Amino acid sequence: MSMKTKQMVSIPVLIKNSWSIYVNLFKHMLFFVFTYFLIQGTSTLAYTFFELNTLYIFIFALFVFVLPLLNTIPMVALITLISRRGKGTDSNSLFSIAKERALPLYWTSILYLLSIFIGSTLLIIPGLMAMILFYFSFNISVIEKISGIKALAKSYSYVRGRFWPVLVRLLPVIIFSGSQTLIGNYLANISSFEFLRFIFKSGFPMVVLWPLETIYIQLIYEDIKSINTNNVKS
Repeated sequence: MSMKTKQMVSIPVLIKNSWSIYVNLFKHMLFFVFTYFLIQGTSTLAYTFFELNTLYIFIFALFVFVLPLLNTIPMVALITLISRRGKGTDSNSLFSIAKERALPLYWTSILYLLSIFIGSTLLIIPGLMAMILFYFSFNISVIEKISGIKALAKSYSYVRGRFWPVLVRLLPVIIFSGSQTLIGNYLANISSFEFLRFIFKSGFPMVVLWPLETIYIQLIYEDIKSINTNNVKS
């Protein structure tokens, strides 16, 4: 997969711009962050209950289908807020957009995870390639209002030809996501208080940084979309 001639924005610039947007929009993002955390916390409780209770089918359905669907609502609202840089957005309008795009994003996320799973069953490399090639299908589903297979195909068209530059720029996100999971599980295991174990497992200490990660991904998406648009025009 060869690189295009135009260079993508560098990682230091992406981090700097992400932090600037994060600081400017922090107050606006708090509500959606804590909404996301509440759903995540419910998900953690559901998983714990699933381990201890006999109502396996109900809890399994709640954990696997319902809660991830609810999680797409604050996710859509956050991506929309970031894409507009907070301009012309209020809670009502954001939630209105979120309710409209939640189901399409949910369907897109299922296909995205399915593509990674299928790729991983073949070998690790195809799974990694699927993860990177279709990584921006979430942003596309929300911003461009394209969902399902079409969103995955659109992401593929953006990333194709610049796979390695995109992979390099996504490494901070991959490392951050992996490290926060490891740290959260470690703190949960060494904690002697059940409440603290729940807090760490639900990811609360890291959830305030979730928007920063989302901003960083959005900026990469905007960059490759701009490059792709310019290439088509030329």
